[in-house]
Amino acid sequence: MERNLYKKIALCAILVCLCLLSYCVYLAVKNVNLQEKAMAHSVGVLDGVALKQNAKCFSVHAETSKMLSDVFTQIRMSEKVAREEYERIVSSKKLSHKKKQQEIKRIELRWNQASETYNKKVADIKLLDAKISEKISQKLEEVLQEIVTDLKLIVVFNKGSETSLNVFYNIPSLDITDKVIKSMDRKLTGFSIKSVLDSQ
Repeated sequence: MERNLYKKIALCAILVCLCLLSYCVYLAVKNVNLQEKAMAHSVGVLDGVALKQNAKCFSVHAETSKMLSDVFTQIRMSEKVAREEYERIVSSKKLSHKKKQQEIKRIELRWNQASETYNKKVADIKLLDAKISEKISQKLEEVLQEIVTDLKLIVVFNKGSETSLNVFYNIPSLDITDKVIKSMDRKLTGFSIKSVLDSQ
């Protein structure tokens, strides 16, 4: 009788252990599945090339490029006209030496004024393009922030080409930039052009 009681207790203990073991296996599998789901949604990829080709805002850069191209065309035309006029005056047999010098000075003065105007136009267009880039960057940062918050992403890679993958966004805790900077500064103490030339 006593022996049967021990057998029943041992059998119950084994069943309880099996149940606990099964429950532990279930929790482990469930945890792995949850981790896989979490990992599946924690990383995003952004194709930077496709973004620049397909997002309408980037087409504004094509407009500023066209503006620059037009100015350079104007410069070349003005330069051609000035050169032709200069050659015509220099080769003229009707004009005196003094009159030639006056005409050449007039051409030079007009060309210098035109050059200043063109240089200002080019500088203004480049400044405009830089402001456009800044505005696009600000908006892109806002958009990324919204998307990563919505999708609960911790890092976004920029698939800029077939061969490279760059980080486009990451949570600050993943950023190792400061550590890399300190390590580089430590390893390259005294780095200069002279040190590179001396090592050759």
